[in-house]
Amino acid sequence: ILGAIDNTRYSGTINYIPVTSQKWWSIVFTNISVGGSVISAGTRAVIDSGSSLILGPTTAITNIHRTIKAQFYGNGLYYVDCASVSRLPT
Repeated sequence: ILGAIDNTRYSGTINYIPVTSQKWWSIVFTNISVGGSVISAGTRAVIDSGSSLILGPTTAITNIHRTIKAQFYGNGLYYVDCASVSRLPT
């Protein structure tokens, strides 16, 4: 839905984060946690809801890949097999 929220597509609350640069949809966040463990703290990232890409500091992104057991694709890209999505941590 362009410009609206479809409440049937998610549960919980939406947390809004200020955008620091609209050119790249850059945000600053307090921490990233996966499965209840903080894997990165106080960093900047570029988000894009129109793609599957997440850009951020190499250490933080590498920790995310390692924690969710993403597979290396090549050229700095990783992927998660769709069959394993149900086993991903929160």
